[in-house]
Amino acid sequence: KHMESRLVTNELYNRLTVISRPSSISIHFPQEVLSESDILNSAEDMTTMLKWLPDKEKVKCSQLQVVYNPRKHGFGLDQLYRRCNDRTTGACILLVEDFNGAVFGAFCSDALRLSKKEFGGNAVGDESCFVFRLSPSESANVWKFQKEQLQASGKLDGKNHHQFATCLKKSLCFGTISTGLTKEDKHVVFGPALWLNEDISQGHTGRTTTFGNEPLCAAGGHGHSNENHAYFQIKSVEVLALPVY
Repeated sequence: KHMESRLVTNELYNRLTVISRPSSISIHFPQEVLSESDILNSAEDMTTMLKWLPDKEKVKCSQLQVVYNPRKHGFGLDQLYRRCNDRTTGACILLVEDFNGAVFGAFCSDALRLSKKEFGGNAVGDESCFVFRLSPSESANVWKFQKEQLQASGKLDGKNHHQFATCLKKSLCFGTISTGLTKEDKHVVFGPALWLNEDISQGHTGRTTTFGNEPLCAAGGHGHSNENHAYFQIKSVEVLALPVY
């Protein structure tokens, strides 16, 4: 049993600290997903994004679907959650495009839906969640955790569940908010990694201790933006979903 825990621990550590590690799983996705997407412009962008998925989700890519597109379904988190509420909908990829042309988003291991589960009733996702940017440059950041703590316990601490994704009626966010001190001993607020408002018209992105990420896009002209945080206006949002097996 102890050996089994160590094997799981090592696998998680490799997955979470080296997101681009080699995988023998080929990526295949339906071509109609590209034609239905208003954000993804090429098969290369799609393949790049899907290569960041956990292996257990890569094998489902042939059944990938665009489940939410505001042009078809209307702007608003209520519409987004409704489109993700089918019981066959599994892991989701949230894509965002701002008016500066940046494309970024987040992967959630669960469907993006309001829930009555534990951890406050709204937290979804697990340690495989990550945030990413496709344009103007590519990057992806997975959950950052204390390696020593995980190896000592041989399991994940359920108290950290809320850090990954939080689905609320008035907002959707990835990563937690934390505070710190600058070199001048001034208090600074970090996170969340990605936050969208209720009508999906604007959002903000910041550095987080959850994912160890930089802001996912440049500031969109908002006066409260700084080196740790960027506010942006949303041009489009989409959700791509994988099935539940």
